[in-house]
Amino acid sequence: MITSDEQQVRELMDSVGKKAAYQTMQIPEATLRDLAVKALARQPSRHLALKSMRRKLHQITAPYLGDPDYGQATHEMHALFQEGDPDAIQKFCRMIMASHVSTRERLLVLDGFYLRLFDEHGVPESIIDLACGLNPLSLRWMGLGKKARYRAYDIHAPRVAFLNAFFQMEGVAGQAFIQDILVNPPLHTADAAFLFKEAHRFEERETGCNRDLWRALKVKIIYVSLPPLSMTGRHDLTGKNRKLIERIIAGQSWRVNEINFPNEQVFVIEK
Repeated sequence: MITSDEQQVRELMDSVGKKAAYQTMQIPEATLRDLAVKALARQPSRHLALKSMRRKLHQITAPYLGDPDYGQATHEMHALFQEGDPDAIQKFCRMIMASHVSTRERLLVLDGFYLRLFDEHGVPESIIDLACGLNPLSLRWMGLGKKARYRAYDIHAPRVAFLNAFFQMEGVAGQAFIQDILVNPPLHTADAAFLFKEAHRFEERETGCNRDLWRALKVKIIYVSLPPLSMTGRHDLTGKNRKLIERIIAGQSWRVNEINFPNEQVFVIEK
């Protein structure tokens, strides 16, 4: 028998999840349920809970950040890998990454980005890429060894399917998963985790959620990046970002180093 609370949760999930864009993305049920339960617990009415859940899901999916046509991109990628021209493949990867704001901004420094990140601790042999977006397409710039293991997590199903096609064509030990990492943190052990330009958005979804996630990760190092400027470019966020990192790791004896790029402020956190 479904309780009245469960009935309300299902109603919100169905109402918000029926939007065409979210059905295309195939948002995990765990994400919809988490948002519905918390919205109902915090809002005084179903109407306000519905508005809150819609706002949160829009923030999470971030359609304003951009996406390619994944079906067309997969078709083009398959043809390029069949031809086997490495320069053409790298050009394609850069083009696809340019379709999303987060990875587009990184293209300016991509040639040296991972060299600087891995300079102190060496190139990891296993990586967990959290809320990965299109970042796995920068694999050829990471300098990973042939036996490296790469796991990527995202809630956008077409994106995950595209990334799995990429891993297969690239011939690496990589896999992408449809998984809400705030509801179900990855259980795999790895040398390093990437969390690029998402920690601040996670806090908008659930204050303090980064603390629980980072503690749960079975990794040696977490590479966390944040945007140093607001989306308009008018406001310097570097000080605010440092305070956010300090709050998240408060009480932990973790060492933090900071690396700055023109469009990205990276915190190297040793667990």
